[in-house]
Amino acid sequence: MKVEIVPCLADNYAYILVDESQPQAIIVDPSEPRPILEAITRLGVEPVAILCTHHHADHIGGLPDLLNRFPKIRVLGHPQDRSRIMGLSEGVAHQELVQIGDMSINALYTPGHTLTAITWLVDGCAFTGDTLFVAGCGKVLEGTPEQLYASLNEVIGSLQGDTRIYCGHEYTSKNLKFALRVEPDNKAASIKLQDVLMLRFADTPTVPTTLSDERRYNVFLRCGERAVLETAKREGCKGLDPVSVFTWLRIRKDHFRPSEVGRGRS
Repeated sequence: MKVEIVPCLADNYAYILVDESQPQAIIVDPSEPRPILEAITRLGVEPVAILCTHHHADHIGGLPDLLNRFPKIRVLGHPQDRSRIMGLSEGVAHQELVQIGDMSINALYTPGHTLTAITWLVDGCAFTGDTLFVAGCGKVLEGTPEQLYASLNEVIGSLQGDTRIYCGHEYTSKNLKFALRVEPDNKAASIKLQDVLMLRFADTPTVPTTLSDERRYNVFLRCGERAVLETAKREGCKGLDPVSVFTWLRIRKDHFRPSEVGRGRS
């Protein structure tokens, strides 16, 4: 399988999964139609399915045009999103395996950002939408911190370390600056930030990452690490169990400004 990264809108990513055994493709999170249709034409493939990680407009806004252009295309998502995702033809269950051409797809329910979020696992790649970002995670909008913690650390966190993570947005530099606010001595985060700044200067995506790399600098996967616990305790986190620390981190990230970097000991 080949993964084509398709930048959309201001900072979204859609993906085209190309079945290299035949000229077919699967689209993940069609944010807007034009760049996706251009990529399909350039790749010379026929889209046969669309995988929706969740129902937010910046991830499914291209559906009307794509359904008009490809009326027989399969649209997969959470069954409870039938009223919120246009053309949803197949609601999938947690850990349900779906075969599309030669590609086997596993649907993992990962609620928290939304109650119906799905991470799609295909050929060693996890398409996480707004659940897990490079060095960060999505906001808790419909679910609870407990749900998002479990989705990240127990569901996605149970995957192999070399799983490649393809997320829904280009938020990496800000996420890493927040990570350094929490763990100012994390060398992996410092090195990653310098690499990311160079990539973004060249307008190059920072995806994919790997799960093993995320465990080194993504604070939302490091709620039990000593440096994270020390910052949480110093700054008034009520409770140092993993979910309490995660909740505190998510609230701090919601109000984070990059100018705070370097103030982790204040």
